[in-house]
Amino acid sequence: MAGGLLTDGALGFLGVDLRRDRLSLADGEVARAINADFHSVFGAAVMRLGSTKQHTTALSNLILRTLARVNGFRYRVAGSSLYRDTTQLTTALQTGGGTTTIAGMRPLLDNTIWAFVADAAAMRKDDGTRFYKWGIDAPTAVVSIAIGVNADFTGAYSYRHTWVRFTAEGRVGHESNPSPIGSATTAAANDLVLYDLEFPTDAQVNGIGIYRTVTGGVDHLLVDRLREPTTSEFSVTQGWEASALPSRILRRIFTLTGAAPPARSPAPSTYLYTSCC
Repeated sequence: MAGGLLTDGALGFLGVDLRRDRLSLADGEVARAINADFHSVFGAAVMRLGSTKQHTTALSNLILRTLARVNGFRYRVAGSSLYRDTTQLTTALQTGGGTTTIAGMRPLLDNTIWAFVADAAAMRKDDGTRFYKWGIDAPTAVVSIAIGVNADFTGAYSYRHTWVRFTAEGRVGHESNPSPIGSATTAAANDLVLYDLEFPTDAQVNGIGIYRTVTGGVDHLLVDRLREPTTSEFSVTQGWEASALPSRILRRIFTLTGAAPPARSPAPSTYLYTSCC
Protein backbone atom coordinates (compact mmCIF):
# COMPACT_ATOMS: atom_id res chain seq x y z
CA MET A 1 0.00 0.00 0.00
CA ALA A 2 1.41 3.40 -0.92
CA GLY A 3 1.93 6.07 1.71
CA GLY A 4 -0.85 8.49 2.63
CA LEU A 5 -4.60 7.95 2.59
CA LEU A 6 -6.29 5.31 0.47
CA THR A 7 -8.02 6.83 -2.56
CA ASP A 8 -10.44 4.02 -3.45
CA GLY A 9 -13.42 6.01 -2.25
CA ALA A 10 -14.23 3.73 0.68
CA LEU A 11 -16.22 5.70 3.27
CA GLY A 12 -16.86 4.71 6.89
CA PHE A 13 -13.90 2.37 6.81
CA LEU A 14 -14.30 -0.26 9.58
CA GLY A 15 -11.11 -2.31 9.47
CA VAL A 16 -10.45 -6.03 9.36
CA ASP A 17 -13.38 -8.47 9.65
CA LEU A 18 -12.31 -12.09 10.08
CA ARG A 19 -15.77 -13.45 10.86
CA ARG A 20 -17.36 -13.12 7.43
CA ASP A 21 -16.67 -14.86 4.20
CA ARG A 22 -14.60 -12.63 1.91
CA LEU A 23 -17.39 -12.54 -0.65
CA SER A 24 -19.74 -11.09 1.96
CA LEU A 25 -17.55 -8.26 3.25
CA ALA A 26 -19.03 -4.78 3.32
CA ASP A 27 -17.44 -1.96 1.37
CA GLY A 28 -15.72 -0.60 4.50
CA GLU A 29 -14.22 -3.93 5.56
CA VAL A 30 -11.15 -5.93 4.55
CA ALA A 31 -10.13 -9.52 5.22
CA ARG A 32 -6.40 -8.83 5.55
CA ALA A 33 -4.28 -5.71 6.11
CA ILE A 34 -0.53 -5.21 6.42
CA ASN A 35 0.94 -1.95 7.75
CA ALA A 36 -2.50 -0.33 7.75
CA ASP A 37 -3.65 1.97 10.54
CA PHE A 38 -7.46 2.14 10.79
CA HIS A 39 -7.58 4.39 13.86
CA SER A 40 -5.61 7.58 13.13
CA VAL A 41 -8.12 8.95 10.61
CA PHE A 42 -11.75 7.98 11.00
CA GLY A 43 -13.11 6.25 7.93
CA ALA A 44 -9.75 5.86 6.19
CA ALA A 45 -6.76 3.55 6.14
CA VAL A 46 -3.38 5.19 6.76
CA MET A 47 0.12 3.76 6.48
CA ARG A 48 1.58 2.76 9.84
CA LEU A 49 4.70 4.57 10.92
CA GLY A 50 6.80 1.45 10.64
CA SER A 51 8.83 -0.32 13.31
CA THR A 52 12.18 0.13 15.03
CA LYS A 53 14.28 -2.52 16.71
CA GLN A 54 14.25 -1.87 20.46
CA HIS A 55 17.26 -3.89 21.57
CA THR A 56 20.23 -5.57 19.96
CA THR A 57 20.00 -8.63 22.22
CA ALA A 58 16.98 -10.91 21.96
CA LEU A 59 15.24 -12.26 25.06
CA SER A 60 15.89 -15.89 25.92
CA ASN A 61 12.16 -16.57 25.64
CA LEU A 62 10.53 -14.89 22.65
CA ILE A 63 6.92 -15.87 23.47
CA LEU A 64 5.63 -12.88 25.44
CA ARG A 65 2.40 -13.09 27.41
CA THR A 66 2.37 -9.72 29.23
CA LEU A 67 3.66 -6.27 28.25
CA ALA A 68 3.64 -3.05 30.28
CA ARG A 69 5.46 0.29 30.32
CA VAL A 70 6.19 1.93 33.70
CA ASN A 71 8.67 4.75 34.42
CA GLY A 72 9.93 4.58 30.85
CA PHE A 73 10.87 0.90 31.17
CA ARG A 74 9.30 -1.89 29.15
CA TYR A 75 8.36 -4.86 31.33
CA ARG A 76 7.85 -8.17 29.60
CA VAL A 77 6.69 -11.52 30.92
CA ALA A 78 7.82 -14.55 28.94
CA GLY A 79 7.14 -17.95 30.44
CA SER A 80 8.03 -17.69 34.13
CA SER A 81 10.53 -14.85 33.54
CA LEU A 82 10.09 -11.12 34.11
CA TYR A 83 12.24 -8.69 32.14
CA ARG A 84 12.91 -4.99 32.60
CA ASP A 85 13.87 -4.08 29.04
CA THR A 86 16.34 -6.94 28.39
CA THR A 87 17.36 -7.49 32.04
CA GLN A 88 15.91 -10.67 33.50
CA LEU A 89 14.65 -9.87 37.02
CA THR A 90 13.23 -13.21 38.10
CA THR A 91 12.21 -16.65 36.87
CA ALA A 92 9.75 -17.22 39.73
CA LEU A 93 6.52 -16.19 37.98
CA GLN A 94 3.81 -18.71 37.25
CA THR A 95 4.02 -21.11 34.34
CA GLY A 96 1.23 -22.53 32.21
CA GLY A 97 -2.14 -20.81 32.33
CA GLY A 98 -3.10 -17.76 34.29
CA THR A 99 -2.36 -14.07 33.97
CA THR A 100 0.50 -11.93 35.24
CA THR A 101 -0.53 -8.32 35.90
CA ILE A 102 1.82 -5.31 35.91
CA ALA A 103 0.69 -1.89 37.13
CA GLY A 104 2.49 1.33 38.05
CA MET A 105 1.61 2.86 41.42
CA ARG A 106 3.11 5.22 44.00
CA PRO A 107 2.45 4.04 47.59
CA LEU A 108 0.85 6.64 49.84
CA LEU A 109 3.95 7.91 51.69
CA ASP A 110 6.50 6.90 49.07
CA ASN A 111 8.15 9.23 46.59
CA THR A 112 8.67 6.56 43.92
CA ILE A 113 6.38 5.01 41.34
CA TRP A 114 6.88 1.24 41.43
CA ALA A 115 5.93 -1.36 38.85
CA PHE A 116 3.94 -3.91 40.85
CA VAL A 117 3.93 -7.40 39.38
CA ALA A 118 1.52 -10.07 40.57
CA ASP A 119 0.29 -13.53 39.63
CA ALA A 120 -0.53 -16.78 41.38
CA ALA A 121 3.15 -17.63 41.99
CA ALA A 122 4.85 -14.37 42.94
CA MET A 123 4.29 -10.73 43.93
CA ARG A 124 7.17 -8.34 43.24
CA LYS A 125 7.89 -4.63 42.78
CA ASP A 126 10.51 -2.75 40.77
CA ASP A 127 11.39 0.94 40.42
CA GLY A 128 13.82 0.63 37.52
CA THR A 129 16.89 0.06 39.69
CA ARG A 130 15.64 -1.92 42.71
CA PHE A 131 13.72 -5.20 42.52
CA TYR A 132 12.10 -6.44 45.73
CA LYS A 133 9.38 -8.64 47.07
CA TRP A 134 6.03 -6.78 47.02
CA GLY A 135 5.73 -6.74 50.82
CA ILE A 136 8.04 -7.46 53.75
CA ASP A 137 7.91 -10.69 55.75
CA ALA A 138 7.32 -10.23 59.45
CA PRO A 139 10.18 -10.89 61.89
CA THR A 140 10.05 -14.45 63.22
CA ALA A 141 12.11 -14.12 66.41
CA VAL A 142 11.02 -12.73 69.76
CA VAL A 143 13.09 -9.78 70.97
CA SER A 144 15.27 -10.22 74.05
CA ILE A 145 14.56 -7.88 76.98
CA ALA A 146 17.00 -7.07 79.77
CA ILE A 147 16.70 -4.98 82.92
CA GLY A 148 18.82 -1.84 82.76
CA VAL A 149 20.43 0.32 85.42
CA ASN A 150 18.21 3.39 85.18
CA ALA A 151 14.95 3.89 87.07
CA ASP A 152 12.32 4.42 84.40
CA PHE A 153 9.89 1.45 84.34
CA THR A 154 7.77 -0.25 86.96
CA GLY A 155 5.46 -3.10 86.03
CA ALA A 156 5.19 -5.85 83.41
CA TYR A 157 5.86 -4.96 79.74
CA SER A 158 6.26 -6.85 76.48
CA TYR A 159 7.65 -5.74 73.14
CA ARG A 160 7.25 -6.52 69.45
CA HIS A 161 9.15 -5.16 66.47
CA THR A 162 8.61 -4.77 62.74
CA TRP A 163 10.80 -4.34 59.67
CA VAL A 164 10.56 -0.96 57.95
CA ARG A 165 11.54 0.39 54.53
CA PHE A 166 12.25 4.10 54.83
CA THR A 167 12.28 6.29 51.74
CA ALA A 168 15.17 8.65 51.00
CA GLU A 169 13.15 11.43 52.67
CA GLY A 170 12.69 9.41 55.86
CA ARG A 171 9.05 8.45 55.25
CA VAL A 172 7.78 4.95 55.95
CA GLY A 173 7.41 3.41 52.51
CA HIS A 174 6.42 0.01 53.88
CA GLU A 175 6.25 -1.78 57.23
CA SER A 176 5.90 -5.48 57.94
CA ASN A 177 3.58 -7.18 60.38
CA PRO A 178 5.01 -7.40 63.91
CA SER A 179 7.15 -10.14 65.41
CA PRO A 180 5.70 -12.76 67.78
CA ILE A 181 4.87 -11.68 71.32
CA GLY A 182 7.39 -12.71 73.94
CA SER A 183 6.94 -13.14 77.66
CA ALA A 184 6.39 -9.96 79.65
CA THR A 185 9.32 -8.62 81.64
CA THR A 186 8.68 -7.09 85.05
CA ALA A 187 10.68 -4.00 85.95
CA ALA A 188 10.94 -2.38 89.38
CA ALA A 189 12.10 1.16 88.68
CA ASN A 190 14.45 0.01 85.90
CA ASP A 191 15.16 0.61 82.24
CA LEU A 192 14.10 -2.02 79.75
CA VAL A 193 16.73 -2.79 77.11
CA LEU A 194 16.00 -4.64 73.88
CA TYR A 195 18.86 -6.58 72.34
CA ASP A 196 19.71 -9.35 69.88
CA LEU A 197 17.05 -8.40 67.36
CA GLU A 198 17.37 -10.76 64.40
CA PHE A 199 19.12 -9.26 61.41
CA PRO A 200 16.83 -8.60 58.42
CA THR A 201 17.62 -10.63 55.31
CA ASP A 202 15.40 -8.60 52.98
CA ALA A 203 17.56 -6.02 51.18
CA GLN A 204 14.78 -3.41 51.18
CA VAL A 205 14.64 -3.27 55.00
CA ASN A 206 16.55 -0.31 56.39
CA GLY A 207 14.79 0.26 59.71
CA ILE A 208 12.85 -1.23 62.59
CA GLY A 209 9.63 -0.34 64.37
CA ILE A 210 9.44 -0.76 68.16
CA TYR A 211 6.08 -1.48 69.86
CA ARG A 212 5.46 -1.83 73.61
CA THR A 213 2.52 -2.43 75.92
CA VAL A 214 1.57 -0.20 78.78
CA THR A 215 2.00 -1.68 82.27
CA GLY A 216 0.17 -5.00 82.31
CA GLY A 217 -1.38 -4.30 78.90
CA VAL A 218 -1.96 -6.60 75.93
CA ASP A 219 -2.00 -4.13 73.01
CA HIS A 220 1.38 -3.08 71.62
CA LEU A 221 1.62 0.64 70.90
CA LEU A 222 4.16 2.33 68.65
CA VAL A 223 7.20 3.65 70.54
CA ASP A 224 9.35 4.65 67.58
CA ARG A 225 10.55 3.74 64.12
CA LEU A 226 14.32 3.90 63.72
CA ARG A 227 16.70 3.55 60.81
CA GLU A 228 18.92 0.50 60.83
CA PRO A 229 22.14 1.68 62.45
CA THR A 230 25.65 1.32 61.11
CA THR A 231 28.67 0.24 63.09
CA SER A 232 29.71 3.87 63.49
CA GLU A 233 26.57 4.89 65.37
CA PHE A 234 26.70 4.70 69.19
CA SER A 235 29.15 1.79 69.15
CA VAL A 236 29.12 -0.14 72.44
CA THR A 237 32.12 -2.35 73.10
CA GLN A 238 31.66 -3.18 76.80
CA GLY A 239 28.08 -4.44 76.73
CA TRP A 240 24.73 -2.78 77.10
CA GLU A 241 25.36 -1.42 80.60
CA ALA A 242 28.33 0.66 79.47
CA SER A 243 28.48 4.37 80.13
CA ALA A 244 27.15 4.95 76.60
CA LEU A 245 23.66 4.44 78.06
CA PRO A 246 22.81 7.79 79.69
CA SER A 247 20.02 8.11 82.21
CA ARG A 248 16.56 9.40 81.33
CA ILE A 249 16.98 9.06 77.59
CA LEU A 250 13.76 8.67 75.69
CA ARG A 251 15.09 6.35 73.01
CA ARG A 252 18.36 5.39 71.42
CA ILE A 253 19.52 2.48 69.31
CA PHE A 254 22.94 0.92 69.59
CA THR A 255 25.09 -1.62 67.82
CA LEU A 256 27.51 -4.12 69.27
CA THR A 257 30.74 -5.00 67.57
CA GLY A 258 30.79 -8.33 65.79
CA ALA A 259 30.97 -10.04 62.44
CA ALA A 260 28.69 -8.41 59.90
CA PRO A 261 25.98 -10.71 58.49
CA PRO A 262 25.56 -11.16 54.73
CA ALA A 263 24.19 -8.42 52.47
CA ARG A 264 25.17 -5.52 54.72
CA SER A 265 28.53 -3.77 54.72
CA PRO A 266 29.18 -2.24 57.14
CA ALA A 267 26.52 -3.71 59.38
CA PRO A 268 25.64 -4.50 62.98
CA SER A 269 25.19 -8.04 64.19
CA THR A 270 23.24 -7.05 67.30
CA TYR A 271 20.95 -4.16 68.11
CA LEU A 272 20.46 -2.53 71.48
CA TYR A 273 17.45 -0.37 72.10
CA THR A 274 16.44 1.28 75.35
CA SER A 275 13.33 3.29 76.10
CA CYS A 276 11.96 5.00 79.11
CA CYS A 277 9.38 7.42 80.40
